[in-house]
Amino acid sequence: MSDLTRNEVIKLLCFFPTKESQGANLSGVDLSGLDLSYLDFSYSKLVEADLKESKLIGALFINSDLSGANLTRADISGANFTGANLVQADLSGITIKDANFSEADLTEANLDGVYFDRVNLTGAKLIR
Repeated sequence: MSDLTRNEVIKLLCFFPTKESQGANLSGVDLSGLDLSYLDFSYSKLVEADLKESKLIGALFINSDLSGANLTRADISGANFTGANLVQADLSGITIKDANFSEADLTEANLDGVYFDRVNLTGAKLIR
């Protein structure tokens, strides 16, 4: 069950401009199961956020901190994670299609059972 609704998340994102060090702080928040497609989370902090089973189609996570976040069974088709911190994030068992992870840090991320389809991993750190 989510802590916030889609509309509440949109209000938070609109309140914080998407400039470096000014993104919304959604760390530890339960956003599981929400449709957050096409929202701009750039520069936001989503440390240990619960995004399992969320729809994140086309969402922007540019330079966001998703370390320790739970993205299991999330739909991240077409999402942009350029420069994002995904250290120790759980992406297990998902299909990542048409997404951009260039320069993203996926160090120690759980990628068990992940299927990559047309994903940009240029400059990404994939150390386990």
